Amino acid sequence: MADELPQDNDVTTDHDAVAAKRPLWQRILKWIALTLLGLVVLAGVVLLGINTDPGRRFVADQIGGYSTASGLNIKVGRIDGSLYGEMILSDVRVADPKGVFLTSPRLAVDWRPFAFANNHVDVRSLSTELV
Repeated sequence: MADELPQDNDVTTDHDAVAAKRPLWQRILKWIALTLLGLVVLAGVVLLGINTDPGRRFVADQIGGYSTASGLNIKVGRIDGSLYGEMILSDVRVADPKGVFLTSPRLAVDWRPFAFANNHVDVRSLSTELV
């Protein structure tokens, strides 16, 4: 009975096979492509995320935290609407080292910020009822 079982001494295992490595230039190219793709995805997430309520709050805080060399400071209480088009800036205050010299409870802005990439400032309207 034991003689009837086939004897397999020539069994190959998976760990005996050698995987072919890609050339170095292909591996480098792959990592460069993955890095660029990651940066594009990250930029897209930032551009979409900044136009949410927490993103607009972040932008308003960043505007308020910035002062020019001459001491000019602009504070924005709230941003409603789209950062990439029409928006309403609430509780706008402009101050210099001597104090606040301009306030507006509501400032309507229609602009195209991506025009700046072509060295243009595209402000289609800027209006307020009370300054």
